[in-house]
Amino acid sequence: MQITNSSTAPKKSIFHSTTFWGAVLTAIASISPVVANSVETYQNTGRLDPKGIMWNMEKPTKSEV
Repeated sequence: MQITNSSTAPKKSIFHSTTFWGAVLTAIASISPVVANSVETYQNTGRLDPKGIMWNMEKPTKSEV
């Protein structure tokens, strides 16, 4: 039985990793509602709030902390 070291194993691209793409898709899905809200605000008012993306997230109440 031959044991190979990791240094001699063929290099794999990160783009072939399902874990990588799962993380990318999760990140996109998590920010989509915030982006949609900003787009809707822009369509209704014609302006964007520079703090809108950071301040659209609900802040926890004291009972949740």
